[in-house]
Amino acid sequence: MELIKPPLHPDRFPDELPYGYLKRLAELNQYESPAWLFRNLSSPSALQTSALSVAELSAADWAGNQPTASAVGANTQHLRYCPLCIAERGYWRSAWQSWVSCACTKHQIWLVDRCPSCHSRLPLASTNLSHCACGARLAEAPVEIIDSPVEQMQIFLDEGDVPDGVYSILPKEHGLDYSARTALISLLCNWLDYPKLTVHNFNHELKQCGTARIHLVNAAELLFQPEGLDTFLFRLSQRDSPEYYTSLILKFVLRLNIDFPQPCFDTLKHQALSYWVHLRKALDQEQGRSSEIADLWEYAEWQVLPHDPK
Repeated sequence: MELIKPPLHPDRFPDELPYGYLKRLAELNQYESPAWLFRNLSSPSALQTSALSVAELSAADWAGNQPTASAVGANTQHLRYCPLCIAERGYWRSAWQSWVSCACTKHQIWLVDRCPSCHSRLPLASTNLSHCACGARLAEAPVEIIDSPVEQMQIFLDEGDVPDGVYSILPKEHGLDYSARTALISLLCNWLDYPKLTVHNFNHELKQCGTARIHLVNAAELLFQPEGLDTFLFRLSQRDSPEYYTSLILKFVLRLNIDFPQPCFDTLKHQALSYWVHLRKALDQEQGRSSEIADLWEYAEWQVLPHDPK
């Protein structure tokens, strides 16, 4: 398979989705489909494969701004987008396609993934750069403003930055790469409602913007709101029986120890263990049991040493 240089071939934008760039080339050259850009293409659907799009564009020295495999996003079936970016620039950003990407920080609004007219989801293959298959303009989708924690989490995801003057449970110099930042947000989105999921599993409610919001807000508040971790642990502690919810907190810290051993998580883990110790002490007093804070700390720290959780 070979990508053919078309008559009109503007440079790819640095943050442009590889498949979106192929769509843009096809529309500029009035081709029926991006498949017309290729020689010996096995299947048109193969173009939506992230690794394939990256490989073919990397071999095209005329395309400019070569993509990297980490920037293409996990969602290869349906588009999510910022209506205002579509109106201004008319191209699809790679960052939109991450399952944990939820907002446009330039315009401070939620991303959307449905047509503003027919309200259907937008398959990448059949969606025009700026129009749904029904003819509606994507730029006409209603916009909703995001809160500050969501904006800060999106900046953290996209750029890795923790801005000066912004509260974060992670230090400014956290050293996490894009893959680790994505995995962290995914785990936090999973844990509150699906505590048996790990960083290697997936909360399928993240696949649609409408159902993803509540999970993403929970994660954003934990990371970028002063009382966010306490709120997160309180919600976790409302699940089922007291014995069960106290064990969930320890399992949460254990999961962090296994998947995220980096020192930048030490404060988060310590605060979560402190919350558990005081919750356990209060529960013991309520049930007439005697326990010492020091003994509870020793027990908690032993429980969260990295091992395969049952």
